[in-house]
Amino acid sequence: MKLIMPRVIKANRGDLASRWGVVKILEKLDISNVTIFYQGLESLPVTNYNKVKYGYLKNLLPNILGIKSIRDADINLWAVGLDIQDDSSLAKLLYLVITFSIYKMINIKNIVMLQGAGPLNTKMGKFLAKLALKKVDLFVARDPGTYNLIDEIAPDMAKHLGHDGIFLPGFDEYCGQSEI
Repeated sequence: MKLIMPRVIKANRGDLASRWGVVKILEKLDISNVTIFYQGLESLPVTNYNKVKYGYLKNLLPNILGIKSIRDADINLWAVGLDIQDDSSLAKLLYLVITFSIYKMINIKNIVMLQGAGPLNTKMGKFLAKLALKKVDLFVARDPGTYNLIDEIAPDMAKHLGHDGIFLPGFDEYCGQSEI
């Protein structure tokens, strides 16, 4: 099993902290073949996992190492954050539709892990969210509100209620650590 974590996280400390929790639990589960995409080494926890810098257009056009990592992957672990919402921009939802569709076309499973969702107040936002979720194999919601919203939009999809990545066991071991 080869996992990629291509979700772009830039300077959002909450998302970075949650990603650190996810990385720590993957290590505790002895999952060894993981590639984490990143902007700067300060955004990574200390880990032996493969690291690849983000490509262009929020990693929609990955660099050569990113293309190789994506090509070899079995699972896209789209971890942490809040992407399914039309509050700030419908472009983010369209980006998810395109990204998840590309991964599905090349036989990569899309697992959305410990992600928040909402608000979705527009018809177009709900439509695009539904299109994106059709490409998702499993959604693990970080809170009950997200779980209920995903259940409303995609009642038949596999989903579970989880929590924020900073609450994963062992997160405290990463506090303050980085590659720098």
